[in-house]
Amino acid sequence: MGAVVACTMAPSQVPKLTETALGGCCKVCQEPEEKGKRFLICGHSLCMYKYYHIRCLSPEQIASDQQQGEQCWYCPSCLCRGCFCDMDDNEIIMCDGCDEAYHLYCLSPPLTSVPKGHWYCQFCTEAKAREGEMKKYEKRMLQLHRKRHRAMVKSDKYVGMGLLLDALAKLEEEEAIAEKRKRDEEAAAAAMEKRKRDEEVAAAAMEELRGDEEAATAAK
Repeated sequence: MGAVVACTMAPSQVPKLTETALGGCCKVCQEPEEKGKRFLICGHSLCMYKYYHIRCLSPEQIASDQQQGEQCWYCPSCLCRGCFCDMDDNEIIMCDGCDEAYHLYCLSPPLTSVPKGHWYCQFCTEAKAREGEMKKYEKRMLQLHRKRHRAMVKSDKYVGMGLLLDALAKLEEEEAIAEKRKRDEEAAAAAMEKRKRDEEVAAAAMEELRGDEEAATAAK
């Protein structure tokens, strides 16, 4: 299925509610409203999902700075997560990973048309990339260290769990090193920029001083 446009229909052609919504269930967990599991109901007239448990949403999805104080709450699939504005519904697409909505022009870089095939937002793309790297690392570790000896068959599940935990720790360590390297590079670039500005200021001061000396000599 291709990327979903949130709504392109006129009010007289309001889409039917999904089976989950018709059954009075939360879109995220597909369970009904119960005591301690209350619904937030999307107020968008074209929303096909409607019902969300409060506990199934993040604080940002429930009460972003842009939605606080508003009379009507819009779910993540109906309100652009980029600008949080209720406008240009025909320009909104939904992520195939998290179902959050975005205006085409609020993306970075912006899109001019709905992409063909599946489309994933920046956050889901990054999450999928991390998951893919983790799977590659797990496969490499298993190829390097997994033993095929019959005597180890009974303990394979424990060995595998240890390898996965080691792989996770190694991946986190590599990410921390990469993040530190990025911060160091940014700090070095900032220091170089400051040094450049200082040199320009010093050069300007020297030029001004030279001009003063020339003026003084001419005056004599």
